[in-house]
Amino acid sequence: MGIAVNERRKKKLMVFISLSKLNHILSLLVFRNFPSHPLDGNVPFQPPKTQVFINFGGDQLRKNFIGYLVDALQRSKVNVFADNYLHIGDDLNELFKKIEYSGIAVVVFLSRYCESKWCLEELVKIKELVSQDKVKVIPVFYKVTTTNVKRLKEEFGDNFRDREWEFESDEPKIKRWKDAINYVSHGGNNLWYFFLF
Repeated sequence: MGIAVNERRKKKLMVFISLSKLNHILSLLVFRNFPSHPLDGNVPFQPPKTQVFINFGGDQLRKNFIGYLVDALQRSKVNVFADNYLHIGDDLNELFKKIEYSGIAVVVFLSRYCESKWCLEELVKIKELVSQDKVKVIPVFYKVTTTNVKRLKEEFGDNFRDREWEFESDEPKIKRWKDAINYVSHGGNNLWYFFLF
């Protein structure tokens, strides 16, 4: 019993350390992309409304990992957007604008990620902007392996195949989703990855 408790504490500590490292890297990137002084020095700097956009799927993260990450970034004076309020029928164009203006996107892959077609559509937009070098992306693998994400295996792949079946008549959409998962899970044009188990 004591070993199991110690293992859980160790995992929580590892997640905390990884979260701290992720927060540190994001803070550095934000302040490199959005300097604290305007070029002419006469106008006070106003950071963009959103500096970091967090893309994730599933309520399983909303109250723990995502909540901690948002809180840590806000304490570091980083403007962050994690969609907590998207409802069916909402306009994705508003979210796409937030992604465009953010400069940095954190994509949190987890086993249930593909349950949300909204996340997949956001991911397509993120891929488009990253490939144009307009947005940096940091993929985070939360309790899922990179292999399962990249190759659409196990629960991650099963959830993707559910979306494939749901949208079987729209092959271009499915191809865009697959391409976006592959591109972003490989880091896009970045070298950063985070693994949280």
